[in-house]
Amino acid sequence: MPLRKRSRQLTELATFAALIATSLALIPQQIYAQQSEVKQEILPPDCSIRSSCNIGKPTIGSIDKNSGRPIITGTYDVTNTKNLVITLGGVVYTLGSSSELTAQRGVWRLDLSSLVSPLALGRYELVIEAMGYNDQKSEARAVIELLPSDIKDDEQKPAERSDDPLVPQPLTVAQSSLVPLRIVLIATIVTLGLYILAMRRRKHRLEVHNHDIIHSNDT
Repeated sequence: MPLRKRSRQLTELATFAALIATSLALIPQQIYAQQSEVKQEILPPDCSIRSSCNIGKPTIGSIDKNSGRPIITGTYDVTNTKNLVITLGGVVYTLGSSSELTAQRGVWRLDLSSLVSPLALGRYELVIEAMGYNDQKSEARAVIELLPSDIKDDEQKPAERSDDPLVPQPLTVAQSSLVPLRIVLIATIVTLGLYILAMRRRKHRLEVHNHDIIHSNDT
């Protein structure tokens, strides 16, 4: 074999070996960087100062009724939240264990598009509850109303209520009327108070009037 050809082969082999060595040296750095990122995501904040772990209030963003299979999104304090639980129509979805509830970069997403049948028409209570590392709780609430116009014509007609405990249930008539009943009760108490006050004033005026009459007769 000519000396020049052999020298070129050795040069190429050395170059290839150098590339392999460089790649092997970079792999541990990449693994370490990835592990560092994972650790930063799962490490809880330092709660030695309690105020530094105060949890921010979660929010409810977009509500897509999706023809009875709602998709709801919102935000939460990803840094100070230990557990995120969302309840819709009595069904509890927990981040990390419920496939319907996912989150990314502080944005949560409840996706019920995989429901076999659309939800029953009615009003659904939505509760977002966040638990902090210092056992502090923060929540947001809303009521979602599903109307006949929210269901597409080609969709299966939703049932009145489902017996499946994993399917959100609409509020009952009694539950839906809690807010109006409270308003009526408060209005009744206020009206009664005003009536009693008016009667006392009238009685006082009559007493003053009678006193004036008796005083004038004496004189």
